[in-house]
Amino acid sequence: MTTKENPQKDNHVLCGYPFYAIRNGPSINYAPCCWARTKSVCGPQNTPAIDYFKSNIFNEMRRDMLRGEKSELLLDTCSLCYKNEKNNGSSARLQSGVDWNVLDNFDSDGKMIDTDNRFIKLELNAFGNHCNLECYECQPDNSSRREERLKKMGTKWQAILGKYSFVDRDVKKKDKILWKEFVDDLVQHSKNIKMLSFCGGEPMSMVSHFDILDALIDSGDSKEIELYYVSNMTMFTLSKMKRYIDKFKWMNIQWSVDGIGDRNYWLRYPTNWNNTVKNVLDVQQYFYYTKPWKIGKIEATITPSLLGVLKLKETVDWMNKHDLMQDNPMINRIDEPKICQTRHLPDEIKHKIGDDVRSVSEYHYNDMMEQRDPYYFGLAIKYFDALDKSRGTDWRATFPELACYTN
Repeated sequence: MTTKENPQKDNHVLCGYPFYAIRNGPSINYAPCCWARTKSVCGPQNTPAIDYFKSNIFNEMRRDMLRGEKSELLLDTCSLCYKNEKNNGSSARLQSGVDWNVLDNFDSDGKMIDTDNRFIKLELNAFGNHCNLECYECQPDNSSRREERLKKMGTKWQAILGKYSFVDRDVKKKDKILWKEFVDDLVQHSKNIKMLSFCGGEPMSMVSHFDILDALIDSGDSKEIELYYVSNMTMFTLSKMKRYIDKFKWMNIQWSVDGIGDRNYWLRYPTNWNNTVKNVLDVQQYFYYTKPWKIGKIEATITPSLLGVLKLKETVDWMNKHDLMQDNPMINRIDEPKICQTRHLPDEIKHKIGDDVRSVSEYHYNDMMEQRDPYYFGLAIKYFDALDKSRGTDWRATFPELACYTN
């Protein structure tokens, strides 16, 4: 099949995600991607995933994109990407990496045609926000431990850090009949599923997601489906996952990691660095060397934050040394909470680390060099101190290059 030329050169609203992806990620409701600002009230708690992919709202979004119309729906849903393109010249929309042949699965009105093609990527979280870590920049919606920590720290920090809903998204715990319907629907539409993606929380602590994997194995269709995990790798052991690695077509793991050793312990508290690295390298060895061909891939995903960016190059260099970085490193950007954004670092530090950050990512260098707000930096220091007091950690000893700017 000939690969279609990228139509985004002439169509400045077109995005690949609504044509192959549906997710509810850590939120309760469905959207085409994690950057979308959807007002949908549909999610695993009330609507099968593929049904929503074929719904009127998705059809309208695809139709407007195919027509090149920056409609009110797209301006609302895709506002973050449009903003990033205006400010930085880049966005998730432009970096979706889609095979544009996917457009052949839809008519001119954005409706999916009857096809046996495998093209749908599902990123699901119907399993709650269960997580064994409490990363300091993480929203409590994404981590049960983070949620509990902020409850202990009080309403001040809950308000500042935002997105604090405490919604239990574990469908199986709430309604076993609905959960069975959800799993059965995925099996019924498995002929169109190319990839199943699981994020968190931490997928390994969300045991109900194994129901989906087991059902697809029993259906005989698992060998045609790829699995994608975003995991902190603290619980992702080869002994636990070998069966699923062998039964599915491919497994891709994005290892969420923000520093080396003690720095990662503080940033992604309370990570055991040595145990985590063992898990990573065990899985990597099995993926790459057990058979004559690769059966999976594991790579690092880094989220530079006000603290994590200080040694970003050191972290990337370590990942490269262990073959855990792709040609274009997967490096995320923090929108919330604002107090953790790299731009609020003191200007002197920005200039000290600027060359190192730029050598890793021009985009993140430009983001860091945007105008700082001393108020947010001061608030961040108070937050780090409060977090240390609650956790029994010491950020000043772990990040001494920043501590000297707080007196």
